[in-house]
Amino acid sequence: MSEKLKQFINKRIERMEIIHDYVQLFFTDGAILNIFNPYSIIGVRDPKIVGYGITAVKQDQEAITLFLLPEGSIKVSRLDSDYRGPEAMEYIGKDGRSVVWQ
Repeated sequence: MSEKLKQFINKRIERMEIIHDYVQLFFTDGAILNIFNPYSIIGVRDPKIVGYGITAVKQDQEAITLFLLPEGSIKVSRLDSDYRGPEAMEYIGKDGRSVVWQ
């Protein structure tokens, strides 16, 4: 697993907001994840996923998958046809540094 992906492990989701054509996940430590590509939330009872934690992350050619605790996952498409802009996701750490997935 890359260093970029390891930073998600053990993050807890404080809230989720849909902003026009993308979604923002706000973490309890002040970090933010902007998801620009199509995504799906799979196998969860609460579609707002407030309080859920991220336990693992998997990335392949087709998707980035964030595995959630207590259940489910968030799958972000990486298919060429699903890009709405130059990046799939952007993570902004509590220190303000940005990491982009293209």
